[in-house]
Amino acid sequence: MSANNITLRDWLQQEKFSLAMSSGFFGFFAHCGIISVLEEEKLTPKRASGSSAGALITGCWGAGVAAKNMSEELFSLQREDFWDPSFGLGLLKGQLFDKRLRSFMPTTDFSKCRFPISISAYDAILQKTKVLESGDIVRAIRASCAVPLLFHPVWIKRKPFLDGGIRDHGGLKSIKKNERMFYHHLLPRKHNNKSRFFKRLPQKNNMVTLVLTSLPSVGPYCLENGRNAYNHAYNTMKKAMNTPIKNGKIII
Repeated sequence: MSANNITLRDWLQQEKFSLAMSSGFFGFFAHCGIISVLEEEKLTPKRASGSSAGALITGCWGAGVAAKNMSEELFSLQREDFWDPSFGLGLLKGQLFDKRLRSFMPTTDFSKCRFPISISAYDAILQKTKVLESGDIVRAIRASCAVPLLFHPVWIKRKPFLDGGIRDHGGLKSIKKNERMFYHHLLPRKHNNKSRFFKRLPQKNNMVTLVLTSLPSVGPYCLENGRNAYNHAYNTMKKAMNTPIKNGKIII
């Protein structure tokens, strides 16, 4: 059955699917709202990929953190929980972020995740995206979330890595040809429906893209908006589940 003129719920239930989630600064609150609905509907992906904010959520979910526990962890987050300024190539060292992740993740080993995870990070030496799929998943998540100038680069196998969104906004680098994929795309904070950001939505065979257009803005100095972003994404995803797919997309 074509991905057009059927609802998102029908499409997700038809066959096994992979999940991809994009980068987007503090967009992990919205991503968490999406997976909360998937978990409620018992729609577990066969594998997941992500970049930056998307890597954080898909990585934690794959490692066994339930969506409810993940949302509670995010809602309790305070700036001082990850704010560790230190001299280096970025404002924050990232050690508090590392410690926080390890404190609630059931496993930190890619090989022990409940479904395979692929994380996109930017190799600062080769200046290209590297897909991380083995070893320490916390280190990989930190690398993918290492926003330039905000976080220090993360060193993996003697190479410095930065935010995966630099070259792979969608966390789609690992997608295989014709892989059946559900993709949540976060828009930049400043956009409109006629902007180039809509025209440049990734196009791939057998992929359904969800775009939420009115998410509240969240950042390190407005974490209180995180719960609103989560609730908006959760409620909109609920609506999207009953929305017909048009040209491989649901923009809502």
